[in-house]
Amino acid sequence: MNPLTRIPVDSSMLSAVGYDEEEKILYAEFSNTGKIYAYPEVPKEEFEALLKADSIGRFMRNEIIPAFTGFVIQRGKDIRW
Repeated sequence: MNPLTRIPVDSSMLSAVGYDEEEKILYAEFSNTGKIYAYPEVPKEEFEALLKADSIGRFMRNEIIPAFTGFVIQRGKDIRW
């Protein structure tokens, strides 16, 4: 398991995100629970748009969550950052 770069974000919804380019998986750490969700099959362009969005939380709610099936992963077991 390679470490993934954890990118802190300015959002009340998310505390950090990460992206695995090889696997095309977006990782999102939610502020309210601390849980990390993996969203497979997210194109790099979508991840880049998320980082550039005026509201990261709104982009996540409107563009990522409805379009990609996410699942909870465990820090340390499934992801290292």
